[in-house]
Amino acid sequence: MTPRVADCTPLRCRDYHAAIGMDVLMVTDRWDETGGGRERYMAELRTSLVRRGCSVGVLAGRARRLRRGVEHFRRSHPSSRVLSARPAAGATHYQLHSGVYAAAYAAEGDSYDSTLRRLFFLPALRLNVRRRRLLQLEARMLDARSDTRVMAFSARSRDDLQRLFGISADRVVLARPGVDLTLFRPPSAAEAAADRSSRRDRIRLLFAGHNFALKGLRWALEATALARRRGIDAEMVVAGRGPTRAFAALARRLKIDAHVRFAGAVAQPVLAELYRQSDLLVHPAFYDPFPRVIVEAMACGVPVVTTAACGGAELITAGRNGVVVTDPREIDAIAGAIASVAAPDRRAAMSVEAAETGRGFDFEAHVDAVAAWLACA
Repeated sequence: MTPRVADCTPLRCRDYHAAIGMDVLMVTDRWDETGGGRERYMAELRTSLVRRGCSVGVLAGRARRLRRGVEHFRRSHPSSRVLSARPAAGATHYQLHSGVYAAAYAAEGDSYDSTLRRLFFLPALRLNVRRRRLLQLEARMLDARSDTRVMAFSARSRDDLQRLFGISADRVVLARPGVDLTLFRPPSAAEAAADRSSRRDRIRLLFAGHNFALKGLRWALEATALARRRGIDAEMVVAGRGPTRAFAALARRLKIDAHVRFAGAVAQPVLAELYRQSDLLVHPAFYDPFPRVIVEAMACGVPVVTTAACGGAELITAGRNGVVVTDPREIDAIAGAIASVAAPDRRAAMSVEAAETGRGFDFEAHVDAVAAWLACA
């Protein structure tokens, strides 16, 4: 069967009625097939659904445009599904990429270094019109009386939904995202041998993420510095898009700037190589519903240290494929996780366990669950 493919660029107003036979309209604030996180996931999901014969359109833009577009689309296609990656009026299906916004915003306030900024964060949030509207729209979509179907990416997000909004269990599907296991794989025997000959006793750490403050980069650097003071030859690569000046300055103050490299946003094949060259993914997030970087790292045989506030912590068996700390600021515990991979035998055992966990998260298996949820293809 030849898929009926809608134009991959976001739809324009005149396209809503012309999109005959469209099965699913994807709704998001930003469409960028080369982006990270949510943008990349949505592009990959659309490609996979189209391969399965599902006609998928894309609508991207600000809240007002999304509302008008969804209204037009639902009038023209009453039996089609509207899959939203953010709160959007009229969506039939909603994926919680950002988790619960109320919880995410609270964690953002907690992540600030400045006591004054933390103190004034909630009053400022009440004055932020855009965020206030998002919270209101989220509350309407997740209200117990709403019929919007919901997909959570972690048990933590699912439990937050039930605790904060009283959503019945039958409205929520739990489907943890997977990754491309042909790209994210452990190193070959030859790659591993070359790595061993070049590394000496150095421990290679990786931080991967775009929101440096919320994902805990400061505390990853602090823990790296502490590990080095304890005699561990640790170095870190920081991969991700965002301003680095303050974090580079922190690395200088901690006297580890010679051991930290800011790689910026990198393409997926480059990121996969960075994983294979690393001994530990350091992800001390204040809040993260389910970052695919944790599955990517494990699929490459890299154990993970993260926090209880991260949905990916649900995949970790302490001391076997990673370590979970209670709070991002627990640099002693994070430094202890770094020390846990210092011994070659221990590092090898944790790598095997991580790879075994990662192999259970194939992206196409995740798309099977999404397609069944959407009743598409």
